[in-house]
Amino acid sequence: MPEHYASTRPLQPGEKPIILPVRVEPKVVFANERTFLTWMHFGVVLTTLSVTLLNFADYVGQIAGLFFTLAATGTLVYGLMLFLWRSQKIRNRDREPYDNVIGPIALTAVLFLGVFLNVVMRVVAWER
Repeated sequence: MPEHYASTRPLQPGEKPIILPVRVEPKVVFANERTFLTWMHFGVVLTTLSVTLLNFADYVGQIAGLFFTLAATGTLVYGLMLFLWRSQKIRNRDREPYDNVIGPIALTAVLFLGVFLNVVMRVVAWER
C-alpha cells in the first residue's frame, strides 16, 4: 500500500525528491458514500418509473418501461462500481482525480434516447 508520494516539482541536478505522506481526510470517505447514495436514490426513482410504466401503460408504454428498467439497472450497477472504484483509490491513497464524467453523460444520453423512442413510437402508433 503506497503511503507516500514524491514531490511533483522539478528536481535540480543532484537533488533528492521530497517524500510527503498522503493524508486522507474522513470527509473524502463520507463524500464517496454520499455520492453512492445519490446514485442509488436516482436508480430507485427510475426503477419506480419503469415499474409503473410496465404495470399501467399500454404496449408502447410497456416497451418504454422495459427500456427504462434496463437504464435503471445500469444506473444502480454504475453507482456501485463507481463507489467501489473510489473506495479502492481512497484506500490506496492515490493522488489521481476521483471524478468520472462518462457516467452522467451516458445516463443523460440513455434517458434522452428512451424518451425520444417513446415519443416516436407514440406518434407512429397514433397515426395508425
